[in-house]
Amino acid sequence: MNERKTYQIAEEDQILSPSLIYYKDYLEENTKKLIGLIGGVQRMWPHVKTHKCAEVVKLLQSHGINRFKAATIAEAEMLGQCGAAEVILAYPLLGPNVPRFMTIQKAFPQTRFWAIQEDYDCIVKIAEASIEAGLTTPLMLDINPEMDRTGMPMERAAEMYKSRLSGVQVGGLHCYDGHHHNPSKEGRTADAARTAEKLLAVKAEIEAGGLPAPIIVVAGTPSSVCYGAYPEFFVSPGTAFLNDYGYQKLIPDIPAIPAGLVLGRVVSHPAGDLFTIDVGVKAIAADPAPVRGVIAGYEDAVEPVMQNEEHWVFRMRPGTDKARPPLGEVVYVIPTHICPTSALYPEAVVVEKGHVTGTWEITARNRVLTV
Repeated sequence: MNERKTYQIAEEDQILSPSLIYYKDYLEENTKKLIGLIGGVQRMWPHVKTHKCAEVVKLLQSHGINRFKAATIAEAEMLGQCGAAEVILAYPLLGPNVPRFMTIQKAFPQTRFWAIQEDYDCIVKIAEASIEAGLTTPLMLDINPEMDRTGMPMERAAEMYKSRLSGVQVGGLHCYDGHHHNPSKEGRTADAARTAEKLLAVKAEIEAGGLPAPIIVVAGTPSSVCYGAYPEFFVSPGTAFLNDYGYQKLIPDIPAIPAGLVLGRVVSHPAGDLFTIDVGVKAIAADPAPVRGVIAGYEDAVEPVMQNEEHWVFRMRPGTDKARPPLGEVVYVIPTHICPTSALYPEAVVVEKGHVTGTWEITARNRVLTV
């Protein structure tokens, strides 16, 4: 149960609604927990797609984390601006993004930017662009761990890895196993072990060919805590730092408190047991349906009825001993999916110890910063 008092803000009557709220205390607490569960900052290569925020990056850097993953060139540029040591653009590098990637490499020489690719002809194009720019681009092969979203089949990886092209330096294997989300940690760990053993076989084949051992980067949030038996692997949690209702329910063995919420208000009492809040699909992620979020303190008392662009209607459940919230009451909504929710806002209101302390720009919300 997420209690309302956990999230109540002293200055709530001064905050426009809907607003994105980041609770810095909980973000710090989640970061420390995650570092402990994973086995230290030396294994961390977290994703920034959840928050897209330079201030969150700086907070993680203050804990010793300085390798990151990005989903967009804008996120990669943000990480360059933060002085990150290493950045993986964890999205296939194609089309106009190829010259953009060369530009950010030149703009931030202190950061090592890794591209990922699964196709030889596409790697050739990256190599040609790198030579034209006077660069050698670090590259990881993107591996499909039978999730079937992106990546090459595992059995092709070693042979592709042996290909040597001027302009690129193939040095790693990127393997996002987002399909490992068994609610049981034991089940997820068994699934992760099967992926890990296949990756180790690829690694052994690469080394048998006389090449240096590849860097191996695996995992999203659910499986990030399941690779303890493979300390040589880097893991890439993303959502867990802010966390959300979806992972709170699905992955209870990661005890992270939701730290990114949407503040709204009750705007209507359209019928006797109904109330409407100003958190429509323009204010919170529209996926997954039907439970796109829960109101802290009302999880067991209400059920969603419908949601439109600017309205979200709830019904009080029969037999509840909770009164319908009055018009104007502030509500704290925990998104089921925080990642696309963050991208809906230009900034987050930052709260520490129950008080507003400022705002943080959602730096890479847009697809382009300067490049």
